[in-house]
Amino acid sequence: MLHKYAFSVRNIRTPQHKANALRPINSGGAFFLALEKDKKICYNTDMQNINTNQQVETASLKKSRKKIAVIIVLLLLAFIGILALVAMILFPFVRILSGAAQTTISPKAAIIEESINVSNNQEYISPSIAFDDSFASTAISWDQNNDNGDAAMFLRSSNDGKAWSDWYETILFYKNNQTRYGEILFFPASSRYIQIKAAADEHDPKDITIQKITINIFPRMGRQ
Repeated sequence: MLHKYAFSVRNIRTPQHKANALRPINSGGAFFLALEKDKKICYNTDMQNINTNQQVETASLKKSRKKIAVIIVLLLLAFIGILALVAMILFPFVRILSGAAQTTISPKAAIIEESINVSNNQEYISPSIAFDDSFASTAISWDQNNDNGDAAMFLRSSNDGKAWSDWYETILFYKNNQTRYGEILFFPASSRYIQIKAAADEHDPKDITIQKITINIFPRMGRQ
């Protein structure tokens, strides 16, 4: 079709007629050129939009990864902190249980068998009692032959029999007929001497007769 149209143009003799005949061809070419140019502009615009979207997505992905990394680090630190706290809480108990498993604690005892009378105006202090081995804690029990209240019992310790600790009261925690049992008192692990002091109850001072005092000592952990 184009060849036929071009052949007919060559057959036109006058320049004016030739220009008029070529005008549709020139107009069609310009249209196609403009269309091609628009296509290129649209393509370039689309590519720019795609690149911009990819850059935005890449930046957002980087931010998300940073946030995830920060969260993971914080969780790890929190986990380590919890483990450290649990270890601090359990370590003393593990140490005690470990020492108890390796050590057989055999208490040794001393007995004071005499009639001891205490009242509002009279208290009793025992002689210094020496043990062959050092001890870290002690517990006492005593017998009373009447029910005029409970005697107040105190203990103090020494490692040489000369320099003594302060007096510490043992708290009564159990009664069995005439026998009273005091709570365990702890002393420096190098202690080897002990003394007992008995007095009437300051809140109800009545005459009390004590018949026997039993002192049990316990070595420190790790010693036979």
